[in-house]
Amino acid sequence: FYNFNASVMKMGLYRDFRKDDPDQPGFIRFASGLGDDFFQQATSEVRIQEKDRNGYPRWRWKLPDGQRNEVLDMLNQSRAAAIRLGVPYWSDDEWDARAEALSKKEPEAQGDLEDLIGSLATAVNAVSQAGKPEPDNRPSDRVAAAMRRAERAHQRNQQD
Repeated sequence: FYNFNASVMKMGLYRDFRKDDPDQPGFIRFASGLGDDFFQQATSEVRIQEKDRNGYPRWRWKLPDGQRNEVLDMLNQSRAAAIRLGVPYWSDDEWDARAEALSKKEPEAQGDLEDLIGSLATAVNAVSQAGKPEPDNRPSDRVAAAMRRAERAHQRNQQD
């Protein structure tokens, strides 16, 4: 679990969106073909100033009606995770080592969907069998008492 200040992270993202020099720290490179919807969601929130109940100014992020912001949230959360892992501080040698390790990794074999469905059916069957009580199992005293209370309440409700 990792807490981060979403407001500060959004301000940083919006600042970095404006950078046009690829060599500038914080410049964000996006894959081609993401489409307008991606970028509309990435920039969907606006920072507005409001007054709190005591009349003091405070800032908050507002999502305009009809807008979606999943991309902005995803960018914010992935950036926080990268900071937590120290990615912004990796040296060129560390990046090269990771690229080398990934290039040597064998791709995983494509699984068969029918095999997955068969495994799922087996697992569901095992769980349903495990959930069935043994015939000689009686409920605990607490469960039995709760069941009696529920029955009495049901009878009272029937009389009303």
